[in-house]
Amino acid sequence: RSRLNSRFTLDRGAGIQLKHYTRLGGAFLVREIFSLSQGDGRNVTEGFVGGFSYTFKLELLPFGEFASKGDYVGGAIKRETSPKLALGVSYDIDDNAVRERGHLGTFITDDEGNYYGHTLNTFCADLMFKYLGFSLMGEYAIRDTESHNPVVFDKAGNEIGTYYTGSGVNVQAGYMFDSNWELAARYTALFPDMEVAENEDVYTIAISKYIVGHKLKVQTDFSYFDRATSLDSFMWRTQAEFHF
Repeated sequence: RSRLNSRFTLDRGAGIQLKHYTRLGGAFLVREIFSLSQGDGRNVTEGFVGGFSYTFKLELLPFGEFASKGDYVGGAIKRETSPKLALGVSYDIDDNAVRERGHLGTFITDDEGNYYGHTLNTFCADLMFKYLGFSLMGEYAIRDTESHNPVVFDKAGNEIGTYYTGSGVNVQAGYMFDSNWELAARYTALFPDMEVAENEDVYTIAISKYIVGHKLKVQTDFSYFDRATSLDSFMWRTQAEFHF
């Protein structure tokens, strides 16, 4: 997953989700989605300390549905025989968020263990395009606090935490060969608020072998991190994934 995803993803939480589908004629499909969840994130089943998270999303598929929900996964495994495009926008209100990235990150507490929370607002826009072996994905995200200040202070005025606020973009493209080997490239740019972190550009190339779709695959990637002030770095990863 991209650096943008790790910083801005809304992730998951216990709650309810409502979906509505509308066809505007022909293959054009519109999806409206609303989610209400507890805002502390996944694997928190008791002792909630934050507020609720309210998420609204609109998805437009002008050329119809993707095969096997391919608009939600990377890689052109199904090799769409006609061009498919998905456009989406979402807005999340995380009321009284007590973690630095909303549903994820460190809990914000003072020295006595008291939780401090503020409302986080996150806007995301994304697109997915697939045709034959080619896939293209683009993402944009921006997050801010209700007070427009990411720094959290306790009652005594001491700084005790910082929300990850700011914006970022991610663009990636890949080509799936007939042998189910995929070559992909990705560019990610992060623009966090100056109180949070430095700007960062990430360049990635990746190779994947899909053995049984996304259920059994082997992947490797190499990334170069170009940071505004601190030292640049490289990262190489390899992984095998199996699930059923």
